Amino acid sequence: MTTNEKVMNYLKKKYPLEKNTTDKPINIVVLDGQQINHITEDVKQYLENFKELEELTLSICNLTSLKNLPDLPKLSKIELNDNHIKGEELSNLCKYKNLTELCLANNDIKKFDDIECLEKLSELEILDFSDSPITEIKDYREKIFEKFKKLKFLDRVDKNGNVLDDGEDDEDEELDEEDKEFIDDDKKEGDDNEYDEDEDGEDNDEGDGDGDEEEEKEEKKDKNEKNGKNGKKEEKKSKKQESKKENPKNKKKEENIEIIEVENENKSQNEEILIVKTNEKDNSGLFNYILGLLIIVSFVFLIIFGTQYKSFMKFDNDFQFESLTQYLLFDQKKKDDDYPSVTEF
Repeated sequence: MTTNEKVMNYLKKKYPLEKNTTDKPINIVVLDGQQINHITEDVKQYLENFKELEELTLSICNLTSLKNLPDLPKLSKIELNDNHIKGEELSNLCKYKNLTELCLANNDIKKFDDIECLEKLSELEILDFSDSPITEIKDYREKIFEKFKKLKFLDRVDKNGNVLDDGEDDEDEELDEEDKEFIDDDKKEGDDNEYDEDEDGEDNDEGDGDGDEEEEKEEKKDKNEKNGKNGKKEEKKSKKQESKKENPKNKKKEENIEIIEVENENKSQNEEILIVKTNEKDNSGLFNYILGLLIIVSFVFLIIFGTQYKSFMKFDNDFQFESLTQYLLFDQKKKDDDYPSVTEF
């Protein structure tokens, strides 16, 4: 199966034309990760069936060409991140006059001449070239804001350094759609209830005609309907919160926080190891100092002992001493009596 066939199968399964009705048209198509390489004529014609399409996402698709982009007059947002798009291909985007957001992060866009054609898109408010070579040019941000007068965010950051919150607009749109669904459901349920009440009224008129019982039934029905609606709203809100938790961007933020905490722990451990090593160095220095003193003292003792031993050996030629202590006594006596005889010992 060719790549074109794979993409077409994916489109038909995820975005079947049967679901693109006039009441609820498809206005968002996401083809992230589909290895399209280039948009074929079949893909273009299929996408052009969605006349109300407002957002088209083709990130991480290995795209090298923007030829055959579908003609969609209501398109307001295009995402083409993480592809291999060169500057000369950007001229294919100039036909989208209502475009307010264009994301071209991590592509092969190198110079300002490559983006001159985009100046025709006068409604652009969000433009993203992050991780592309053009961002390394001197005064890049100032020049881009000068070229695009209505631009609010460049590379997800405004002129004052505030980061774009991606979730707010999407959440508002989702809430609006949910509100519309609730309103439609309420209208349908209201019409059904009116029809049921009319039938009940006719039956009661023909039967007993107890007005009080009818009112009580109606009140119970209204209470049950309100409780059911509130339950639906709570379920949708809980599902929405779960989807936020499962959002990969939030997961990335949590992973980044965990990595920072691990790095801080490693730094503190390294600091403790350095402190222990310095203490060990200090202790080893003290030990070496004491050892040196002991060596010096022992050396001095040996010198003193050697001189005494030499004098002992000198007198040994004339006298015989049984021990060194006897010699020392003789030496002391000699100092007192000019030269005593050995027999006195």
